[in-house]
Amino acid sequence: MQKRYYLGPLEVEINRLDRVVGPEQHMEYVENEDWWNYNINQICERIEGGWDMPPLIAENRNGIFSIRDGNHRLGALEKLKKEKYFVIIWDNNSLENMLKALSNESEEVS
Repeated sequence: MQKRYYLGPLEVEINRLDRVVGPEQHMEYVENEDWWNYNINQICERIEGGWDMPPLIAENRNGIFSIRDGNHRLGALEKLKKEKYFVIIWDNNSLENMLKALSNESEEVS
């Protein structure tokens, strides 16, 4: 089993998270648009109802936080125009890679 390094949960800007599931043709995993919208609407209702949603899980891929668990939840957060959410990030190489990616995020905001 490959060694992985984890960080979080951390609150991360939604626009830094890369969805890999959705109805868009460029997605790694393309999903039927009607099914996607149904799921997103259900999750939005749960969030608006006060659901204590678990953190998203992302892999650091050269400074891009690729969502590996929680793509539908991220889609709902995007639809609700949320700016940040909690994420657990992993990297296959080092903790420093994640810290560097996160510090790049801080520099971009400044």
